[in-house]
Amino acid sequence: MPNAVETLGKETVASLKDRLEESMSPFTRNGVPFKQLIEQGLLTPSCGLTPLGSAEAAARALELLTDLSSAIRKRYL
Repeated sequence: MPNAVETLGKETVASLKDRLEESMSPFTRNGVPFKQLIEQGLLTPSCGLTPLGSAEAAARALELLTDLSSAIRKRYL
């Protein structure tokens, strides 16, 4: 079974951006503007960082979140 670092190593900002946009689509279909979701949203690790089990995995998760936030803001704000 892959560890957290290996799993995070397979993620990219692009893959996370696609997943984020897809997860927001039910809200936008119901009339919430996507830009509003971005402006009022907060990206966080889904289950916190403790379950990742290592400082390396936690640092990678935070790096991905930082880069994802920058990419989303550049594109939509």
